[in-house]
Amino acid sequence: MRILAVILTILAIGLTAEAQRTTRKGLKEIPRTDSSAIANVDTLRNASTSVVEISGYDKPLSSHLETFFVTNKGNNTVKAINITFNYFDRKNRQLHSVTKTIDCSIPPGQTRQISTPSWDKQKSFYYYRSAKPRRQATPYSVTHTINFVVSHQAQKL
Repeated sequence: MRILAVILTILAIGLTAEAQRTTRKGLKEIPRTDSSAIANVDTLRNASTSVVEISGYDKPLSSHLETFFVTNKGNNTVKAINITFNYFDRKNRQLHSVTKTIDCSIPPGQTRQISTPSWDKQKSFYYYRSAKPRRQATPYSVTHTINFVVSHQAQKL
């Protein structure tokens, strides 16, 4: 008899319980974009040679590093790249220019993220496509020229 009473109680509770909505109201699906649409918004995407391609530049306000991706399009391992960066304010006035030789090891057909110390030592500037900071800061854009690439042919063992 007790078992029957417990079963009837559980059924009564189950029938009176309401389903709970566990998702937020008003969410909208974000449309997917293809890779060509992403490439069009990446200002450094077109900066390439027959050997390397540079893309995905980023430098938020609070960062002491500039980061970007280097893709090795050649047949040999890339050991170093020499790049000239030119930095401009939004009125296209030059803020700074620097040439860097960056040591790396990128096998053929692969991509590596590269980080270099930022030219912005006081953290007063941010790349205009990076996250917009909460505090007052100056946005900038950047261009670059790949001066030369040092590569090394892999030896077969």
